[in-house]
Amino acid sequence: MRHADVAVDFPPNSRVMDGVHKIEYQMQPDGKIKLLPLADVGTHMLHMPPQKNIVAAVDANTPSMYTKQPLVLATHPLTRAPNHGRRAIYIVASLLIVAAAVVVVMVRRRAPGRRQT
Repeated sequence: MRHADVAVDFPPNSRVMDGVHKIEYQMQPDGKIKLLPLADVGTHMLHMPPQKNIVAAVDANTPSMYTKQPLVLATHPLTRAPNHGRRAIYIVASLLIVAAAVVVVMVRRRAPGRRQT
């Protein structure tokens, strides 16, 4: 197998995640490559690119440029969503009243003994 058999050209602004080498990068419009952080939740590790994260090419040495650190998940309590309960009840009640009014009008129009115009 040759390198040309497995080479893939990615268009500009494509994000590429290499799960084998644990790196992630984005193709830039000028042809350069921006290395991005990659969180591996399976191993609880964060793979961080170097400070100078713009490179000309990704090669076999690129994974060694990344540093690993433990992945720390947020531990703060979740904030409550705003309570829209009353507002939703008012909206549903209004819609039911309008629907009931429409039904009453339709029934009266079709009542026997009344002429439809």
